[in-house]
Amino acid sequence: MTSEKKSKARQVAKGTMRSRKGGPLKPKHKLKQQALGQRHGNGRKEQLGILAQIIASLSEAEVKHAKELLKRRSQNSERGKVETHPLMVQAIPLENALQKWDFIPQAVIARPLEVFTRHVSSRITSGHDALDEYSGVAFAIDGAPFAVMHYKGHPPETSTIYLPRDLGTIPEITALIGRIVSRFELPNDSVIWQRRDNPEL
Repeated sequence: MTSEKKSKARQVAKGTMRSRKGGPLKPKHKLKQQALGQRHGNGRKEQLGILAQIIASLSEAEVKHAKELLKRRSQNSERGKVETHPLMVQAIPLENALQKWDFIPQAVIARPLEVFTRHVSSRITSGHDALDEYSGVAFAIDGAPFAVMHYKGHPPETSTIYLPRDLGTIPEITALIGRIVSRFELPNDSVIWQRRDNPEL
């Protein structure tokens, strides 16, 4: 092999040989990587094109169903956040709460009042009204007020959750009761009655 051919061979090996256009020739492994990259890019474009065709072919009902699935996924994610960051609960004086809001019974819990004072520092207050003597506590969960009371004539070891009368619909009432039960770590079967069981009452 002549010295000129040997020099060209070394230049090719180093990737420094000039191309016809004046640029350096790329080593074979770099050319291979470039080809793979172009192939990957083309494959990506093809996938996006297929996806666009699928979306365009969806009916209005199918699009609506897809939106519902995304909404549920978002709600599940939010539930996970609630579990990680518990709902804010603040104790409020029962006397003030009874004067400010018109409470009505919305759920009966098969647990004494004391279970509500274990998780949130609060004081059980006793008093009497037109119905009978009572004991109770009051809280606000994420700003929503509620009272938990036990009247003298009610079955022992039970508590009644009272919510403001102006709380809208049965689903809203049920949801708030669920949040209270969850925040105070009560078992679901401890709710022996709630408004949705007898909406007409």
